[in-house]
Parts: sequence; C-alpha cells; structure tokens
Amino acid sequence: MTTNSRNPAKGHDFEQTVGEYLRRHQGLRVVANYEVEVSINGRLKKLHKFDWGNRNLVVECKSYDWTAGGNNPSAKLATANEAMLYFLGVPQSFRKMLFMPTTAKRGKVNPNTLVEYYVRMYGHFIPEDVEVYELNANGSSSEQIWPPASR
Repeated sequence: MTTNSRNPAKGHDFEQTVGEYLRRHQGLRVVANYEVEVSINGRLKKLHKFDWGNRNLVVECKSYDWTAGGNNPSAKLATANEAMLYFLGVPQSFRKMLFMPTTAKRGKVNPNTLVEYYVRMYGHFIPEDVEVYELNANGSSSEQIWPPASR
C-alpha cells in the first residue's frame, strides 16, 4: 500500500489518481485494496492487499520523490523492493504493475527521474513479468519504464 510518512494524504491522492487513470485511460475495471493470496514457496499462502486489482491484475502505487537535496529516498525505495517481493508471490496468471509519479530529473550522478533511477539501481529485483510506470502529474498519461523497450 502506498505510504508517505510526511504526508499520507499525498500517497492516498496518488493511489486515487492511478485508479482513475487505469479506468479512464486504460479501460481497466479495478477495485481498491484488492486481495490476492501470495506465496513464494507454494505451500504457505497469505492474503495481501494490493492498492488496485481485479481477477487478472494487481497494482501497487508508490508516491515517492527525490529528497529536498536531490538524493534518492533510499528507505522509501526499499519499500518498492518489498513490493517486488509481493509481486513475485502473486500467481503468474496476473498482470503486475507498479506506478510511481513522474519526477524531475534530479539524480546527483546521472540525471534521471526517480523511476529511471530505481530501475537502473534495482532492476535486478524486478521480476520479469512486472511492468513499472511513471504517471504524469495530472494522471492523463504514463510511460512504461520497465521492461525496457528493447526486450
């Protein structure tokens, strides 16, 4: 579930924007707090709530931005990695999507949006069947960042 320790309303607003985007611009019928049984080992299963979903799709939303100094919010990105673990435990029949907002290109070493930075630094944690998107500020369009177009 999306959280933002400084402003929980911001995370909730982003979740709502993603849900509206999926309905209006992608034609997907999604339900908030969609529960799916997850399991990595196949024996022990537990219900997990995803921000959005339906019988074919699960979606996580992470409303993160660069720190005020332009550094990466490493603790927050760790929760994006946690979302990848949950995606790994979702049955393969589901489409899996992660949405983060489009940010300024403020990386210190290589200017990237935060999503581009996440994929570059943590792409080895992203399961093959997960799609990672940047959603623009008004929720009218998105760009798929992962998997790379050249695959």
